[in-house]
Amino acid sequence: MRPYDIATKLLRLSCAWARYPFTFLTRKDPKVWAFGEWLGERCGDNSAYFANYVARLDTDLKLYWICRAGTDTSMLDSRVKVLECGSDEAEGILRRAGAVFVDHGCYDVSPCRYNVYGQAVSVNFWHGFALKKIGHDEYKQTLIFRMYCKLLDPVLNPRYFVTLSDEYSKILKTAFGLKPKSLIKAGYPRNSIFYSAEKLREAREKLLELIKASNSEFNTDGMKIIVYMPTWRDNRDQPPNLGEIFSKDFTAWLEANNVVVIHKAHFEDSDVASKDSRRVININNISASILLAGADMLISDYSSCIFDYLILDRPIIHFAYDYERYTTLSRALYYTWDEASCGSVVETVEELQRAIMEGIRSPEAQSELRQRRLAKLMSYEDAEACKKIFDFVNERLKEMKS
Repeated sequence: MRPYDIATKLLRLSCAWARYPFTFLTRKDPKVWAFGEWLGERCGDNSAYFANYVARLDTDLKLYWICRAGTDTSMLDSRVKVLECGSDEAEGILRRAGAVFVDHGCYDVSPCRYNVYGQAVSVNFWHGFALKKIGHDEYKQTLIFRMYCKLLDPVLNPRYFVTLSDEYSKILKTAFGLKPKSLIKAGYPRNSIFYSAEKLREAREKLLELIKASNSEFNTDGMKIIVYMPTWRDNRDQPPNLGEIFSKDFTAWLEANNVVVIHKAHFEDSDVASKDSRRVININNISASILLAGADMLISDYSSCIFDYLILDRPIIHFAYDYERYTTLSRALYYTWDEASCGSVVETVEELQRAIMEGIRSPEAQSELRQRRLAKLMSYEDAEACKKIFDFVNERLKEMKS
């Protein structure tokens, strides 16, 4: 469990409660909706996909994307106005907004360390089904810490969270102190592209274009694409560069079978340089959802991306090379591998190489396992996620007005 500094936590709590009551003084406008994600530094996850969905509906809503200066917001629909996080205009919009959408917490849209949007219909998508422990569950559960969480949750957390299944609801309740009425049963907006043949084709074409741009000598005809997306380690350990650890014989096999591995670093590690090699290239400036949609296979570890990828029923490999170190120094896990693995679990490079070859040769081999995991862990996932969330928010806004 992660340690915590009681003095720092209490200071934060006192400051939040001193300011939070003032958020109730501004009248809410149900026609004003605000969006943000990833501490205001990214635009390409659930909030962005949902903002675009809402923007393309025939409504008179006023939509605002709040982020830090320099954030790439090119994927947003033109109806979504971009505001700089912390600006007077952005803070004013948050105080007026009838609905607010984030995927971490209030700090996705404001530098303030408390809920500045008060009684808005606020929704936290979070950023994936949790294999590693999140929220309150990361810490040692002392009586003082539980009391602290009870006081902090109202001034920090959005009112509603999207839950992907009954199984995931159990995690959200303990991780964020949620009641059943605070849960929206729906899939993730970012996964909407997995249900569209056209979007899947476009994602594939985009990946092939990026691969060709990285090395003009690549033959993209009939190419197999593997995506490697390791999670972030709290202790700042860096995942291995697969191009440096693959054997010469295996690299020759990748070339002979026209297989390319794309390494996408976690958001927290994207500033760490990693060299390309003969069959492993690094691409970070693309949405994870597009990468998954266009890939033939996924290699990860303890990341939530493995659960999204279940929707596509394609091979998954857990490269758990640092399992003991990760679960001791970084995060504990909610499940054992027997309970939640979505494919082969490997710990050595040799095992990884064999699993890749097996997945390329027989992609359907573990389909039954993937379908079981999908049914248990992602049972609310479907193509109607955005509509379900949109309808839920509008119902809550009507209740606010009545």
